[in-house]
This record gives sequence, structure tokens and C-alpha cells, in this order.
Amino acid sequence: MATFEKSIRTSFAALLLAGGLSSNAYALGGLGPFGGELRQMTQVKAKVVCTNCRIDEVRKTQPNSAAKLYQLSHSDGQVVIEVTGLNEEHRWRSIVGQANLFVRSSHALFEKLTADENRFQEIQLTGLLKSTRTFHLYDIEEVQDRDPQRDAVVSVSKMILQPLMWHNICEYAV
Repeated sequence: MATFEKSIRTSFAALLLAGGLSSNAYALGGLGPFGGELRQMTQVKAKVVCTNCRIDEVRKTQPNSAAKLYQLSHSDGQVVIEVTGLNEEHRWRSIVGQANLFVRSSHALFEKLTADENRFQEIQLTGLLKSTRTFHLYDIEEVQDRDPQRDAVVSVSKMILQPLMWHNICEYAV
């Protein structure tokens, strides 16, 4: 009889534990490594237009421009970029909307983005776009004439290795 009661208590505790975990998983929208969203990395090809300026200032200087301008705000400042290409254009437009986006990255990575040598150069930003209009920036590289096969291999290797690169996340975690 004591064994039966012990097994009932153990089963009940396991049921409560499993129920609690599943309700948390449901609230998060899944158990992805970045707060519940299971998305691929967003790659943005862009040119840095200006640093420590606002998008409305840039638009005043170029009123007839059809450029896709976005303001990236970071704790260290802000930068206006002209987007020339996206791998997830529909998702980008539905989340970001017209102009403003918050950026989370290490201080060193944001300094690299705002460096003078990147102004008006085409660069590729790689990161995770969250539904909270936050772009978690993980990598910046200069865009050059590339080999499509090499790009495919690099893209696949980044998707495989990115979850292992926790040091990027821990650098700016609050």
C-alpha cells in the first residue's frame, strides 16, 4: 500500500512539473534559443548614410529620394542606413514598418558599424530580427563581388555555428 501511495505522489509531481513546463513553452511561443522565436538569421545589405543623426534630417536633405532608409537606435547612438537588399523582405517590412529599429549588439560591433570606413560602403548585417522591432546584430562584413557557391557554404555554416556563438550574446546581455 505504501508503494502505491508513493507511486501516486511521484506521478502527481511529475504531472504538475510537465504541466508547468508546457504552459511556459506555450506562453513563449516555443522553446527557441532566443526567447521563443524560431527564425532564421536576417541578412541586410545596406550602406551607412550617416551616424549620430536622425532619419528625418536625412530625408530633408534628400526629399525626392526613393531610398529605403532606416534608423537603427543603439545605447551608444544611432545610425541611418539605406537598405539595398534583404533575405526576408516581407518579414522585415511587416515588423520594422517605415523607419525605426532598435539594435542590440556588443559595443565593439556597433562601433564597427559606425566606423568612418563603412560610410557609403555596401555592408552586410547579419542578425536576428525579433517581433519587438529589435535587431540582434551578430556580424558585419563588407560586401564584395562574391562566388555564389562560397556564399551558400558560408551561409549554411553560419546557421550551424551561430547557436554555438553564445559569447556574442553574453557580451551585451543585461
